Amino acid sequence: MRKKNKYSFKLIFLILLMFSIFGTVTYGLIVLTQRQTGDNVVSASCFKTTFTEGTSINLSVDNNLALPMSDSDGLNTTPYTFTVTNTCNLTSNYYVILSTKGTFSDSNIKYSLNNSTPSLLNTAWGNSIYEKSIGYTNSYVLDHGTLTQNSSYQGSLQVWIDSNATYDSEKTTWEGELKVVSDVKEYQENLYDSSTLASYLKGRYENSLEQYLYLHSTDSTLYKNNESSYSGYSTSNAGDGSYRYSGPSASVNNYVCFGTTDLTTCKNDTSNYGTSKYLYRIIGVFGDNVKIIMNNPLYNTDASTTTFQWDKNNVNTWSSSYLKKFLNGEELPGKSETLSGTGTSTKIGGTSLGTSDASMTYNTVTKTLDAGNYDVIFSYRKDGSDNSGTDAGYVRNLTAGSATVTVTNDTAYPWTSVNGGYKSSTQNKHNTTTNLTYSFTLTSSATLSFEWSVSSESASYDYIYYTINKTTPGDISSNSYINMYDSGSSTTWKGKIASYMWRMGSNSTYSTTLKSFYTTEQIGSTVSAQVGIMSVSDFGYAASPKYWSNIQLNSYSSTKNDNWLATNTSNEWTINKHSSNYTIAYYLYSSGYPNSTSAQASYLVRPSIYLVSSTTVTSGDGSSTNPYMIN
Repeated sequence: MRKKNKYSFKLIFLILLMFSIFGTVTYGLIVLTQRQTGDNVVSASCFKTTFTEGTSINLSVDNNLALPMSDSDGLNTTPYTFTVTNTCNLTSNYYVILSTKGTFSDSNIKYSLNNSTPSLLNTAWGNSIYEKSIGYTNSYVLDHGTLTQNSSYQGSLQVWIDSNATYDSEKTTWEGELKVVSDVKEYQENLYDSSTLASYLKGRYENSLEQYLYLHSTDSTLYKNNESSYSGYSTSNAGDGSYRYSGPSASVNNYVCFGTTDLTTCKNDTSNYGTSKYLYRIIGVFGDNVKIIMNNPLYNTDASTTTFQWDKNNVNTWSSSYLKKFLNGEELPGKSETLSGTGTSTKIGGTSLGTSDASMTYNTVTKTLDAGNYDVIFSYRKDGSDNSGTDAGYVRNLTAGSATVTVTNDTAYPWTSVNGGYKSSTQNKHNTTTNLTYSFTLTSSATLSFEWSVSSESASYDYIYYTINKTTPGDISSNSYINMYDSGSSTTWKGKIASYMWRMGSNSTYSTTLKSFYTTEQIGSTVSAQVGIMSVSDFGYAASPKYWSNIQLNSYSSTKNDNWLATNTSNEWTINKHSSNYTIAYYLYSSGYPNSTSAQASYLVRPSIYLVSSTTVTSGDGSSTNPYMIN
């Protein structure tokens, strides 16, 4: 029988951030409580929202208690309803966004919007359009579309706890915030100085002036660029409300200059290994932010090469990776190196030096070390048979100048305190290894000194080894991407780069459809940063829409001549990591399809950034000869 534990739920309804309706629901034995009844009519400029609260949020069964329920019961609950009306003389976009936080997983929450088939909340589309409110960890776009003058959208939301929900803590919380957000932007084709770049590009789309710009929406009534002519378009596009450029490179006019306001400099610069560091291309419009990517690969001035390692330590965690830190001007990962021996360790003992703890004879090792962070690791390794003496290794009196030394013991086979030092504890445990680690930091050169001993078979079958690992703190590269355009105290161009939440969802294979890969990208962790690189889905959706539903990514080489991002003849990194191997990251194979390899490999890199929403366009038509100029 399922235990009735205490769960707390809060639903906060925000319409255009202009008012809020609070309802608190407790899951367990605490009675449902609510505030606010009746209708609210809220207006801002020419945009009006009416919110009508249902009689109950109905996450409850008998006696108004919030408990799990079946889908049929959930669909019979009284919904919360709201109406959004566009009273402007301009077309308006709307987005129904639900953000959540708490210790109760969204995988336990079911929802239905406008009597749609019930779905688990964590399967809804991830919100990459508007930033979540402070404190909320997940965000989903439940619906979005366009409202013409005097048209309305009516929403009816039901939320309940899935009948299969599992729980074992005494106090679990979940809180949701519902936003209905509208952006009303006037399109002005010829008045660049009064239009942001994002709204200008959306306006070009709405007026059918961008042949290769496509709206990623599941609502086919919003399409303006013949999207419905492509088989499966409404189900294979990203469905996130973005506008993305797709098609052959020579035909897609999505060039833009970043880092200079001079057109000649933008086109003719050769400072980036013979190519312009100022010429970019527009991936698309995401909410009010325009995402752009460097037209040519970045030159690695630090290494005097055209390639970069994704991570020098071969770990595919983007937040701590070498490439992320280099691009964003952060302290680079430290360098780790083994100082002793030709392999992983140095053998220092095997001949027996005593038969009891009291009779052991010790040898001394000294070594001069320079400044740095050190781990000295001692390993006692037993062979497959025989025991003699104490069958142990010994270490004592380790010093490193005047540095403070800490000791970390083996968890499986801890060393014991003997003779003012340590003794291994693997007696009679054949084919085992036990480790003892001394750690210290030197601010200047000093002498490392320690004593060691072994008591084992006279034939020298069991040995003690030591390894010295040094970690050098990382530097901040003066050649990092973020410092390319501003010098001294100037932040003119840095200030145009938005801090954005980059999606870090991982995949285990590229033998899948583009939509499947994209969906997985949107699930999982995010990393806030100004600079990133393209994702696999960025690359996939840059191909003509005719490919999106017809082939898998591992066959994408057939799209190479119809994909404006597939212009390089060498392998190029993406931001995506492998989900089942922490050393593997995804790259774009030179033949035009995604692949995966060691994060230590060296490939081309094109930095990608989101421009701040206030970025305006001043001139240009997006062609390579007349790119958009911004300020």
